Amino acid sequence: ILRDVREDLSEDRCYWPAETMAKHGLTAETILKPENVTAALAVMDDLVDEHWGYLETALRYLMLLPMSQLRLRIFCAIPLFMAVATVRRCEGNPAVFQGPRPVKIPRRQARAIVVKSLSLGSCNNYLQSWYRRWQTGVVDRTSPWHAVSSLLP
Repeated sequence: ILRDVREDLSEDRCYWPAETMAKHGLTAETILKPENVTAALAVMDDLVDEHWGYLETALRYLMLLPMSQLRLRIFCAIPLFMAVATVRRCEGNPAVFQGPRPVKIPRRQARAIVVKSLSLGSCNNYLQSWYRRWQTGVVDRTSPWHAVSSLLP
């Protein structure tokens, strides 16, 4: 929902809350205008804050899954951390509104997330530590292989 705002609006859909946009003086019709990028980023900040709550809930759910259900845990960890990486990539990024193509995580980074999910899926402490590093911005996202290089805590 965060990264697809341009595509959604081009197809006359808007999943961003009207109240949040209005709080910053915007509407679905005005959010993509170049002169509104600062206000649009403020809307994005509000939505990112809200998304962290949802991601936190997803992490708690993942950590409640039994260790004996490793495949299920990995199945849940991969989309969780893909979402975390996507939120981080969208956060404060004017390309969400003005860029030539949708904001996405690079394939190499996606593969690294899969590898790390496979490696850490059986340990709640490692999953939580990995999540906290993303949440606090400590993860070096400039290197798509950061996940592979930091398998150990």
